[in-house]
Amino acid sequence: DNKIMDKRLKIIKDKSITKSSIDEVQDSKLKILKIMRNMLIVNKRGVKACDGKKLLNKRL
Repeated sequence: DNKIMDKRLKIIKDKSITKSSIDEVQDSKLKILKIMRNMLIVNKRGVKACDGKKLLNKRL
């Protein structure tokens, strides 16, 4: 009985770990999207795309 409980606990622990790491990945994706959007705004103002890339590298 105890072995089964241990396995269940381990699975629950693993699930919570993956959930938090997925959240982290989504956070970083959102950050990148925001930066990209900022780059687009910058591009509309007449700054070259390569300058936007430099900005992206600095921020990350």
